[in-house]
Amino acid sequence: MAETYSETRLILCEGESDNAFFRKLMFRRAIGGFQVVEPAKGNTGFGSRLQSIRANRDFGKLKAIIIVSDNDNDLGGSFRAVAQQIHDAGGYGVPRKRKTPKRSPDHPAVAIYMLPSANRKGCLETLITESILSARPNVENCIDDYSRCVGSNGWDKSKRDKMRLHSLLSVVCENDPAVSTSWMWKDEKGLLNLLDDPAFNQLADFLRDFPILP
Repeated sequence: MAETYSETRLILCEGESDNAFFRKLMFRRAIGGFQVVEPAKGNTGFGSRLQSIRANRDFGKLKAIIIVSDNDNDLGGSFRAVAQQIHDAGGYGVPRKRKTPKRSPDHPAVAIYMLPSANRKGCLETLITESILSARPNVENCIDDYSRCVGSNGWDKSKRDKMRLHSLLSVVCENDPAVSTSWMWKDEKGLLNLLDDPAFNQLADFLRDFPILP
């Protein structure tokens, strides 16, 4: 079935786990006016998704597209890689700054939001890990000891935080220790209170304050 757009502002993420997070965050924080669309299936798929969005029959109603990607271990390089994909898709305005929308004729504005924030290495898992450790500070030393024991403390930031998150989920989600990051936000997992953590305030504020463009 062809994708349809019920909102004028879209959120385009890397993968399904990001989509699940954004949908629940916006519901939990009462943020409306956005539609989370089919993901790019990786941080190299934004250009092709922008092209497919432009080919959609609902394209004319769109006002803005927010592309969400990870800084990983290279803040500048990761942002430039996303901007280059927007350029290569053709037609769209290419943002020069994070979070600042850029518009071009006959196209919706495009903004880039880099996780965990503009000036920090890491990824979405970085923020989720912080929220868990805020709720369960007693396990931080344990996960640090485990990371040192298995040698993952020498990994780059994103890989290390993904490993830490999966380890933490097996501890804090007693009813499903094998829960994935795509399924952790299901109501029955009991983890939705994590979305109230200040770790997500900057992102939530960005979405809440994002302009409704003409």
